[in-house]
Amino acid sequence: MSDIAADVLSDATNCAVVRLQSRRFPGILLQGDTVSMLEGMLGEVAQAPSLEAAKEVIQEVKALVADYLDTYERTLGAARIPLPYERNR
Repeated sequence: MSDIAADVLSDATNCAVVRLQSRRFPGILLQGDTVSMLEGMLGEVAQAPSLEAAKEVIQEVKALVADYLDTYERTLGAARIPLPYERNR
């Protein structure tokens, strides 16, 4: 383990936005339980009994990721940091 300096731009629950000193752009810090939940949801897609059931779970995952992305974009905007990608939605 090493000590690394980081700027916490947002400590939003389940979606902290953090910039490591060595990185140009911030990233999103997801807790392990959140990543485990997402992995479980994607496992449901793999085991879905029908395409419709799979689509429902995919929409749930998409909504969660969209919320994380929205938090990220609002946080960067408030900090006047440009997005590291072109917005396409």
